[in-house]
Formats: sequence, C-alpha cells, structure tokens
Amino acid sequence: MDHHARAELSTEAWSRGLDAAERQISNADGACPIDYLVAPGGKVFCITDAPDSAAVERLHAELGLPHPTVTIVEGAEGGRPLSEHDLELIIRLIG
Repeated sequence: MDHHARAELSTEAWSRGLDAAERQISNADGACPIDYLVAPGGKVFCITDAPDSAAVERLHAELGLPHPTVTIVEGAEGGRPLSEHDLELIIRLIG
C-alpha cells in the first residue's frame, strides 16, 4: 500500500487508477490496483497486489499518479478482491 494527499492527485490520474482497480488491470510487472481507501482529511491509500515495491512504483508512473512511498503489508494474503483479513491489517497500519 501507499498513500497520497487527495489534493496531489489529478482528476485524470484518479480516474485511471479507479478504473484499473475496478477492471483489475495488471501491468507488465504483475502489479494490480485492488482498491483505494480515503481517510478523513483527504489522505488516499492505494492498495496494490504486486510482487515488489518497484512494480508498484512503475504502475503509479503508468497511471500518472505521484511517486509512491510503498509500505509492505506484512502477513497479507494478497489477491483480489481484498480479503477481510488484509483489510484489517491495512486499517491497523493506517490507524
């Protein structure tokens, strides 16, 4: 997962990211956006199933999203759709 301030996301990039998550489109590296969480205060968390953080960074570049700082969710099962187990892990991380 990674996060951005909603204000730094262009409408076009936001739309491309949501579309890719909805359609479960993977890039050539195998990174696929699963979901997005929007926290109070406008912070957006990108939840991505990917083999490594470099794949997440390349996916963001392809979608026109800002360069992410990736946090690996330890103990996550991965896969799509996001499982309740993984959602609980993510919510604990973002507090």
